[in-house]
Amino acid sequence: MILFANENIINHDEYYGGALVEYMTAQEAAKKWGITKRRVQILCVEKRIEGAFRFGNMWAIPKHALKPSDARVKKIIIMIIVRSNIILDIVKKGGIIC
Repeated sequence: MILFANENIINHDEYYGGALVEYMTAQEAAKKWGITKRRVQILCVEKRIEGAFRFGNMWAIPKHALKPSDARVKKIIIMIIVRSNIILDIVKKGGIIC
């Protein structure tokens, strides 16, 4: 697949080591991963889907691309740890009687 962008020629087949890469739309990725089309578009804008690129007004996503992990999970775990430590500190100081 050869793309023309701003008078520059980009050969995506060579970019991926000469391997033929098949692409899917944001809608197809959304159906495959069980999320909304808008969420897929946001992930593309945030560059969280490797190999995805904008082609006109749509996103081209490699069919082999994996769904990015949910970044919120780390934040939730950190919040639980912080809150647990606060509760432990209060218990150690005798602030809570069980």
